[in-house]
Amino acid sequence: MKKVRINKKVVALLLAAGIGTGVISFSLSKKMRNDSIGEGMENSIGYTNINPVYNFKVYPEDFVILDVGDHDSIGVHFQGKKMKMCNNQDISLGIEISSSAEDEADIYDDALYAKSVLEEYDVSFPVFLNIDKIVGNDNLSTKEREILINDFIRKCQENHIIVGISGTDTNLSRLVKNCVIDDCKKFLIMDDQIIKYPDRDSLDLIKDLDGIVSSTWHYLSEDVNEKDNNSKYFVNDYSYIVQKDDDILDIAMTAKMSVDDLLEYNSMKKRDIVSGTVLKIPTKKEIRQYKGLEDFEVLDEAIRGCDLSLYQDGEINWEKMAENFDFAILRCSTGLDVDPTFEVNALNCSLYNIPIGVYCYNEVDNTNMLNSEEFAKRLANQTEIVLNSLKEKEVSYPVYLCLEYEDGAKGHFTKAQVKKMVENWATDIREVGYIPGICCTQKDYEFLQSCVDYPVSDVLQVWITGEKDYSTAIEVEDTKPLEFLGSSEYNAGIACSTKAGVNAGAGNVDGYLDVNYSVVDYTHIPIDKDNYSNKEFKRPDWLLLGGGLGLIVLVNSSLAISDFLKKIKAPTKKKNTIK
Repeated sequence: MKKVRINKKVVALLLAAGIGTGVISFSLSKKMRNDSIGEGMENSIGYTNINPVYNFKVYPEDFVILDVGDHDSIGVHFQGKKMKMCNNQDISLGIEISSSAEDEADIYDDALYAKSVLEEYDVSFPVFLNIDKIVGNDNLSTKEREILINDFIRKCQENHIIVGISGTDTNLSRLVKNCVIDDCKKFLIMDDQIIKYPDRDSLDLIKDLDGIVSSTWHYLSEDVNEKDNNSKYFVNDYSYIVQKDDDILDIAMTAKMSVDDLLEYNSMKKRDIVSGTVLKIPTKKEIRQYKGLEDFEVLDEAIRGCDLSLYQDGEINWEKMAENFDFAILRCSTGLDVDPTFEVNALNCSLYNIPIGVYCYNEVDNTNMLNSEEFAKRLANQTEIVLNSLKEKEVSYPVYLCLEYEDGAKGHFTKAQVKKMVENWATDIREVGYIPGICCTQKDYEFLQSCVDYPVSDVLQVWITGEKDYSTAIEVEDTKPLEFLGSSEYNAGIACSTKAGVNAGAGNVDGYLDVNYSVVDYTHIPIDKDNYSNKEFKRPDWLLLGGGLGLIVLVNSSLAISDFLKKIKAPTKKKNTIK
């Protein structure tokens, strides 16, 4: 067979010519486009598609609204690649959930699916629920359609997600004419030359018959802020596996729901609830807004607690721990590293009805930071790790940032850095429904106080650790609270009594455990009603994750599963108080 000779120079010239033509065409098209819409008109032109391999059509100043299907279909081919491309090229991205929901369980799953997309990709435009399939479903009544759509909107809004509805002009017009829909963004898809929708001015996006989506250039700057569509602020639902002897009323009451609401949320009847059934639980908790220690009920008698971390690496007797302590403060992380015992400790505290708080041992200071920008970035990352660790856990005691230095905090920080650290921690922790706190020695606290012009205890709950020699072993039952606890000296809610408690149920290599006392039962909500936020925040009120069952078995393999279930219904124990 005769060989075909390839002239490499000719091929190279043709390839270069092709690339040059493409670049020129690309440049000309961009210039023509800018001439027609004006330079700097960010987010004024949008598309519902983007090429996942190469992109010569959509520009960084544009936006893209991608149809990602719903929780059943999980999008269409290449949508993940398209979202990633948008993120990599700084193209503003929104998503559209094409729901075929017929009941509330379906629509809630669609909302959870939307959350999962936002956890993986940067979505700065709204999440739109495409209502075409719901409106076109002949099996649904008008009221059922209204309920399903509003349920999706509310579920997204609870999670600080910018949410909207999308659909053809015909279906959106039908919807607003016959249903009362909660306030949200609106994305109309034209299906005729003339728009029939009754209130065109209320539309945020319009897709014309050529497939181009139009919006106002100031859309993002007015409607999107740094907290919207941010997974750090998402609400965490969880699931419960029904056991043989469970009563649906007990499950509903523990979940703080009516039986009817719980069944409706899962689209089930009572007869469907059998051993092994997985129930989805939407849990509720109010954001706690407070001024300081005075906004909590100060106890006449201090209650005893402990703190746990990987240093208590031996076998823990949780029954004994439950007898000895009314609360536990768990280390969830050190700097950017998660404490490997945190999940196990949190799970067992839940099983044995021990309320928990958590702490992050701070590793961000001037000894390991190059500049102020890196300092701020590490602080934010440290907080993010803590918040991610707290998902799907009931945390009723404060979330502490722990600053402990042998020579005091002074020298490790500038006063400006301390002020930023204190205020950022207080804001970030409070905004997601937890009580922010600070853990430090007396010496460190005095330095912290010198850095701000207001009482530190007004913005952070104070946990004071001791500076004395705590190496002398002492029986847990013989420990007592420190004299300054609850006084105005530090306005501390919790203080460490000893680091050498023995026979506690847990300990380090020497058998020692930190014993703390609290003059506040943080499981009670603040008593200052004027400082309550009316905003509802959802977070688990009890911990029994469907996926956590396997972890329980691994952690406590020596116990039978039936023993675990008994622990969930453990009797209320007496308070370990000291007068």
